[in-house]
Amino acid sequence: VLILATNHPHHDRHGYVREHRLVMEGLLDRYLLPTEVVDHVDRNPSNNVPWNLRVFSSNGEHLAATLSGSNHYTRSRSTPT
Repeated sequence: VLILATNHPHHDRHGYVREHRLVMEGLLDRYLLPTEVVDHVDRNPSNNVPWNLRVFSSNGEHLAATLSGSNHYTRSRSTPT
């Protein structure tokens, strides 16, 4: 999902930023570095709720976790009632 964010320092040439990056930046209260990778825990790229996202410092770190089947997600996945 792309969000128009022309004031964002890392927008694409059309002024858009991927929603999962904006959500993670809001959680961390800072801009992500261009090298940082946001991963979807449930592997659904449209599910950008905060509990479904985790950030890796590099694509290499992300790839290593993916290949090892590692899931560092520790918060409860229960849905509020």
